[in-house]
Amino acid sequence: MYRAVEVLGDAGYVTWSGSEGEGGGGRSYFDFQVTGEGKRVMGLWPRLDAFSSPGELAAVLEALAKRAPTEADRSALEGSADLARRTVPDLLRSALSGALGALVRSQTGL
Repeated sequence: MYRAVEVLGDAGYVTWSGSEGEGGGGRSYFDFQVTGEGKRVMGLWPRLDAFSSPGELAAVLEALAKRAPTEADRSALEGSADLARRTVPDLLRSALSGALGALVRSQTGL
């Protein structure tokens, strides 16, 4: 099990803040979390290149806007959602996939 966790960590699928050995050969991990990349691999996190329409991206941005910590963030996300609806799908996917990933990670703490 220890080796499997280490391999998943090396691949960027899980993180933890520390670990310690236990009696009998066991190991405890502290603050163990599955990363956004790990969730994508498991099908639990959206692939940013999988948005098939600007409307889908706009819906995600609107959902993030509802949880935004400040009015400025909420306003920026709502503006981005409006822009997404008016943008050509292929251009939108290529231009925003990296930026949206950073935004989602910053909003979720991943």
